[in-house]
Amino acid sequence: MDPRSPADASHLVAGRLVNELIETTDSDAIVTDAPKERFRLGFFSSACLVINCMVGTGIFNSPTTVIRGTKSTGGALLLWFFGILYGLSGVHVYIEYGLNVPRFVIDGVEQAVPRSGGDLHYLQFVYRWLYYKKDTVLLSGCLYGISFICIQNMASNCLAFAVRALQAAHPSEVPNNAQARGVALAAAAAACMIHSVSRRGGIWLSNFLTCVKLGILAVIIGTTLGVVGGGIKDKNGAPIPNVFIENTFYETAFQPPRNTTVGADSSGQLEPGTANGYAAAFLAIIFSYHGFGQANYVMALVSLLYMVVNICYMAVVPAFEQLHGDSVVALLFFRKVFGWVGNDTPDRIFNAFLALSSFGNVIVMTYTAARMKQEIAKQGFIPLAKIFGQNTDVSIGRLVLYLRKRGWRLRWISAHQHQEPTPVGALVLHWVSCVVLILATYNATVDDAYDLLSKTMAYLIVAWFGVFLAAGILILRVFGPPDTRPAQTAEQTSLDGLGRNGNPDQNPALRRTWSEMTAGTVYGWLSVACALLYLVGNLFPVIASWVPSTATFDFTQISWWAVPTVSWAVLGFAAVWWLGFLAVAKYREHHQQKDFVYEIRPDFDWAEQAGEDCVEDSGREKRRRDGGKILAHETVVLAWVLYIIYTVVALLGVKYGVGKLVEDVPILDRPTAMMWRWIGTYFYIVIAALVKVVIGLFLLRICSHQRWQRITLWSLMGIVTVYNIFYLFLAIFACRPVEYQWMGYGPDPIKGECNSTPFVTIPTYLAAILNVLADWILPLLPASLVWKTKMETRKKVSVCAVMALGSIASIASIVRLPYAYSILDNPEYLYTFEPIAAWSTIEIGLGLTASSLATLTPLFRKIKIFRQASHHSRGGGVSLGYQMRKTRDAIPVAPPDKASTPTKGDEDVEALKLKRQQSDEIMLYRFDP
Repeated sequence: MDPRSPADASHLVAGRLVNELIETTDSDAIVTDAPKERFRLGFFSSACLVINCMVGTGIFNSPTTVIRGTKSTGGALLLWFFGILYGLSGVHVYIEYGLNVPRFVIDGVEQAVPRSGGDLHYLQFVYRWLYYKKDTVLLSGCLYGISFICIQNMASNCLAFAVRALQAAHPSEVPNNAQARGVALAAAAAACMIHSVSRRGGIWLSNFLTCVKLGILAVIIGTTLGVVGGGIKDKNGAPIPNVFIENTFYETAFQPPRNTTVGADSSGQLEPGTANGYAAAFLAIIFSYHGFGQANYVMALVSLLYMVVNICYMAVVPAFEQLHGDSVVALLFFRKVFGWVGNDTPDRIFNAFLALSSFGNVIVMTYTAARMKQEIAKQGFIPLAKIFGQNTDVSIGRLVLYLRKRGWRLRWISAHQHQEPTPVGALVLHWVSCVVLILATYNATVDDAYDLLSKTMAYLIVAWFGVFLAAGILILRVFGPPDTRPAQTAEQTSLDGLGRNGNPDQNPALRRTWSEMTAGTVYGWLSVACALLYLVGNLFPVIASWVPSTATFDFTQISWWAVPTVSWAVLGFAAVWWLGFLAVAKYREHHQQKDFVYEIRPDFDWAEQAGEDCVEDSGREKRRRDGGKILAHETVVLAWVLYIIYTVVALLGVKYGVGKLVEDVPILDRPTAMMWRWIGTYFYIVIAALVKVVIGLFLLRICSHQRWQRITLWSLMGIVTVYNIFYLFLAIFACRPVEYQWMGYGPDPIKGECNSTPFVTIPTYLAAILNVLADWILPLLPASLVWKTKMETRKKVSVCAVMALGSIASIASIVRLPYAYSILDNPEYLYTFEPIAAWSTIEIGLGLTASSLATLTPLFRKIKIFRQASHHSRGGGVSLGYQMRKTRDAIPVAPPDKASTPTKGDEDVEALKLKRQQSDEIMLYRFDP
């Protein structure tokens, strides 16, 4: 049911008439509409789109660049970990922009409204100086727009797809340049054609390829577990060795790896990685994480998969082979785990997998980048802007209707399910830029061309502009954002161009600080911390890429200075383009007496209401509760993933002898059993702390009115986190060397020493006592608050029962205390460990159940709503949609409620607490005499 009043509906009709009048009378007007309800992205398609954008060729090709750039396994894994921190901080930066930019004053209420454009609008929102006219053709927008058109495309992934597809067909042959580039051009054309003729078909293909990619990563992880468990053998029938400990041994992890093959010459001092090498390695990681700005809800999943997959590489491929091998690390992995098949089957499997992964990235990048280029065209500083900025219906559905009129039946396809305008002009522009880059690198080998194009895109689009996005957050917090002006919408504009009451300036611009705008959606200290981390992460490759590399880093024919030089050349071209536009505009002003006019007349659709109790609830507290769901949900899902891994580790330990008498376990299996026992201990420490943090984050949302409760919760979470980090490091380094904890029990035990008994038992008892106290404090703290609420007694009891599950988990913590001695060295070190392991599993299982019942229920409720595809859910999606760079696709992920600040006399408007979504707009630019 449409919540608009008849008066509002009449204004909307008037606005539509204005749209039609402008479209028919002005040839320069660009009118774009949001997709129809049936074509909008659902929750699953949104998640697949983001995963597909992030998981491309990077996770398969980048590990080779990283290990060769750092020249150490420790440095490589450390850089991948920093990549996770970099990505998470970048996600927070994009969330902060997305929840608050752009801003409008609609019906007297200031609010943020999602729209396409992402980085383009964020940069223009912060850096508003140096322009043709105020808010018209800004230098910041032109620099980003021209750079994006030139660099941000699918050329590198098209080349990767071409090479892998050809090698999957003929592994023994090296594709020549003509073959590879011919297939690459065909792949680019196919992707653009698919998205031109069928919006839904492109989305379906993206969903399918995403599932394939996740399956590939699952195969890598599964086969690695088989290698670690000794279940996969080489072609000679011998188990494939687990080299993870050898690759990550703390004494050699940060040194150049040596050839440990029997009979090989390991003499000679190898040079360590250089600053340029680390910069190139980090650029490769940035390219692998490219797309994290769209990944609010899947960043945790992708980060975990990336880290686990790199650990899998370390467990199977020796470090020396990673550094000096003739192929990428991923291919070496497949050759080892599938070498028993014989012939060239491993190469075919790997190349086929990578070809599908590359094409999936081509499909999704075509979808997102074309819509960004459409938004760039709407700025008016490129020629043929109307062609590139307008949607055109060349869909299959239109063709079917035409053929039916000609007598064709075609009953097997529904025309209306595939008839939707698409950004055909932007897709053509996207394809042309891709063709130019593929042909421009013709003289280079395909591998070098891929390396140059992917690193240039990461350097310029992600890192260089990322510096200004991160600095923009700090600038907004120090100097404040620009004034928010009233939106001249079609609902408010009559045919004579005046406002609703005949005065376009009736609603003045509003001025607020950035802290006031973001209050309730992000924490100020976290915003500054993430912006600084993202700033440093981007500055490092931008600066370090100019440090000359040594000869030992030259594993590519591309010169070390090529990437930064090309990037800065593109920036220079963009700056010259802006100056050229100014020159043309000024020339037409003085000689033809024509001014360049740029107007945007957005139209807004009504989205989901805040709820029946929105008048009683304060907007700040509602936004605080909504905003907290993102972190709590992702943390809970991560905790469940860790718990699943923990149980798998426990089962592997049982397989090799944990819980049995020592005499019943073969001596060769005892080190393996002890290794899994210690790995399980590490996971227990992490999960036990994570559960407390999850419950604490949930309780912060319902205890926000009491300052002492918030202080108690933050203090408790801080103490638990800090102590468990200390306890984790204490457990990992309980023995010197670390592997003595399990290698000291084999047929040829290594020498080592461990901490004294008090230094082991006392921290263990303290950790258990701290967990018990936290399990009781966390559920009992908000009990008084819940009991005072105006709920039915039955609901109060059920809520208290859910919270009490945390206390039940403490019973398991108490029961496991007497068994703490079993972690010490004793004759039956496998048998006596079973009770503490069982009660530890019960403890964290109950804690996870309690936290999930409290924090995941709203998430599943939202997923249920998403599947219904109701009218009121389409205003969601902004949590992802802010970064997706698409034309107002309603992605159903409900964001925190936007800040709504009424002007004087508009209390009734504030009471409605409605969220808006920009559904369509008119972009008008012309030279007026």
